[in-house]
Amino acid sequence: APNARCIVNKQLGNFCHLGLIHLMFPDAVIIHARRDPVDTCLSCYTAQFIKGLYFTYDQPTLARHYLFYRNVMAHWQKTLPADRILTIDYEQHVRQPEHEARRLLSKIGLQWHDNCLRPHETSRVVKTASFVQVRQPIHTGALARGKKFAKYLAPMLAILEPDLGINAQPNQLDQPRPPKPFPVEPLPDLEALNLAFQEQRHEQAVQQAQTLTRTQHEAQHPLVWQILGASLLELGRTQ
Repeated sequence: APNARCIVNKQLGNFCHLGLIHLMFPDAVIIHARRDPVDTCLSCYTAQFIKGLYFTYDQPTLARHYLFYRNVMAHWQKTLPADRILTIDYEQHVRQPEHEARRLLSKIGLQWHDNCLRPHETSRVVKTASFVQVRQPIHTGALARGKKFAKYLAPMLAILEPDLGINAQPNQLDQPRPPKPFPVEPLPDLEALNLAFQEQRHEQAVQQAQTLTRTQHEAQHPLVWQILGASLLELGRTQ
């Protein structure tokens, strides 16, 4: 993108390499998007990725990975120049989106545009796990989401609570461990389905999803039903 005013890279593992990134691009602004620890881990745990990010499928492993991320970020915040990292808290952003968006744009040198408050109206293709959520207006409905599922998150809370001071009820930590999540090995049919949806071939995505719902293995994967519902919505078939 030689003519782009800004280039954004939001790879999840970037936090491990901020020192190198700063050496390569000393003027780059590092945007640190932060959210409540339990809400963050729950969001990862309930997003069944087709492949990769396997640490998200086990509660203790996911919690330890979060603590690792937190400690690494604390290191960079101590060692990198103070003006290089801008922290945006999810909770503050959804409550005051204009204030936080203006703060971000000011930091990276871009002008304000009213469309910053209407990201759900964009027509561009979204290829992330949140491709359904980004079609919704900014809302506060997911705040403190982890509290609703606390009794099912005992293995996660047992690790997060001592380090982060999360107020888990004692009896929650005695709950039996939930069943292991659905297998996460790469599934070619699911990858093809996801690609059809991301390329906005919604009619084809509906047909592929309906076919997969009749198979024994893939039918259990939530992505099939998620894409089926989202594609039908895009086609206006809400009945």
